[in-house]
Amino acid sequence: MLRLTLSGCAGTAKTALARIEAPGRFRPALGGVAGQSWWVLWLDSGARTLVVGTPSGDFGAILDREGAAIPPDRMQAAREVLAFNGYDLTRLRPSQP
Repeated sequence: MLRLTLSGCAGTAKTALARIEAPGRFRPALGGVAGQSWWVLWLDSGARTLVVGTPSGDFGAILDREGAAIPPDRMQAAREVLAFNGYDLTRLRPSQP
């Protein structure tokens, strides 16, 4: 099991457990889209920036361990991974903790 803390744009945070389904695949114990299986699509070589998404394409996110603005090169790589996997980049919204 993984323990996730998910922070929203409004400053709200939820903690949830996620069941590991396979390497790079986990399912958060949340309802709706978040309750779908999340797949790790990309992790940069320094393990700082992570791209996750649902196989349905309903949810995708770029997450960064540093909690600050993601450097342009990593952001571009993350966006390219989402686009390659068929995600609609116009739906991305920035969020700061």
